[in-house]
Amino acid sequence: MSAVPARSRRERAGVGHARPPADRLRHPVGGARRDLRVRRGARRQRAARAPREGVRGGAARRVHAARVAAARGRRHGLARESARGVLTVPNSILLVRHGETEWNRVRRFQGWSDSPLTERGIAQAEAIGRLLSRVGWTVSAELVASPIGRARHTAEIIRACLPGGPPLRLDDRLREISLGSWEGLDRSEVTARAPGIFDGDGRHEWYSRAPDGETYEAFSRRIADWLGSVRDRSIIALTHGIVTRVLRGLYTGLPRAAALKLPVPQDRIFRLSAGTVEEIAVERLAPR
Repeated sequence: MSAVPARSRRERAGVGHARPPADRLRHPVGGARRDLRVRRGARRQRAARAPREGVRGGAARRVHAARVAAARGRRHGLARESARGVLTVPNSILLVRHGETEWNRVRRFQGWSDSPLTERGIAQAEAIGRLLSRVGWTVSAELVASPIGRARHTAEIIRACLPGGPPLRLDDRLREISLGSWEGLDRSEVTARAPGIFDGDGRHEWYSRAPDGETYEAFSRRIADWLGSVRDRSIIALTHGIVTRVLRGLYTGLPRAAALKLPVPQDRIFRLSAGTVEEIAVERLAPR
């Protein structure tokens, strides 16, 4: 009887393939090393694209994944579903800026003064309300808003979308920064009264430099006071552009200059939880 080759005996015994030659171990075939470098490079690129606003590590990766899912969802009319995963954790502050107003549209500064929501602003509030209505824990969340009309109106629209219509509480600490006699003016009119006000760091600091307005110190103090009073609670807060900047900055420990440069979109929810800020896109609205 002829001898059975050693390789066949190993295979028949169920041991599997014999160990490959040493030179194949030292020099992987099929471009394995190159593939590994490509995979590592892709991971670095994904990390670089992750959100930076107080979000680190695994949280950054989760936010990036949520953004990718939201972008895909918008293309297929599923944006509300795609953002739900980011919103499912209770004991969060969901920070929302009021919808677009008439003065926003014509670029007039508002401060403590007010102007009504536009049709687009109402649609923005309704879209946010529909998204929040799909998140279970918002049923028991507190709904709080600035008493200024545009924020209160946005909150009332969102409230009407939520199951059970939770009570709405108004809090003066969430008012926009007061611009004094500059309220109702546009950029050119403010410049005429205070030449150079928008130059240099004034581009982001001018809000607190109105001669009869609110100082940054007083403004940030009341925002910090509100933030300290709502720790470890589930809150939906409806407020204003500069308030959302300073709140996010205080929450994540950003320097003042960096906080004042943060974007203030009116079709986003900012989730503040565990020391991080996550930005959630709401369904895309029809263009103006």
